[in-house]
Amino acid sequence: MPTIKPLARWLYRMLKPTERQTIPVPWYVRLGHRLMHAVGSENPLKNKLDSAESPDLYFYDVLMAEELIRQGDIVTTTATVKTGPYELMWGLTVRDGVVEQDELSNLDLLWVLTMPAERAAVPPKMFTDDMGQLRLLDGSHRIARAIADGKSAIPFDIIGPADSIKFRRPK
Repeated sequence: MPTIKPLARWLYRMLKPTERQTIPVPWYVRLGHRLMHAVGSENPLKNKLDSAESPDLYFYDVLMAEELIRQGDIVTTTATVKTGPYELMWGLTVRDGVVEQDELSNLDLLWVLTMPAERAAVPPKMFTDDMGQLRLLDGSHRIARAIADGKSAIPFDIIGPADSIKFRRPK
């Protein structure tokens, strides 16, 4: 019996989720995209963000950070952050019902445009890394969705420097 991973690869080639997409996304494209994710493999790098100071030694664990926030072990502050820098960084443009990104960006634009509204409303998370820089921990697709929706700023949850070490893990 053939494996289903080739089906996911075929759907990816057919749907081209990182390429130019129209708004609204047709129902059959949405369905194919959901199927592609259901039968495909999980990205081994998902939910892991390399340390800026020691990328070969440490990573930041997104799922652990979310769990520590849920448990109350990390308390975030909220800040409004402009979406413009992300729009420039990703080369994201929205014109006449079409969303595109720079060729070096790899956002799944189909997910950006079809994620459920309740997921799109969850604030992205930023943290202070081991080099003292504020970095995006989670929420790139939600930021892109806000840009596609015409928002110039959105609320972010910010994790302070003392708490960032709590979800840094050795590789």
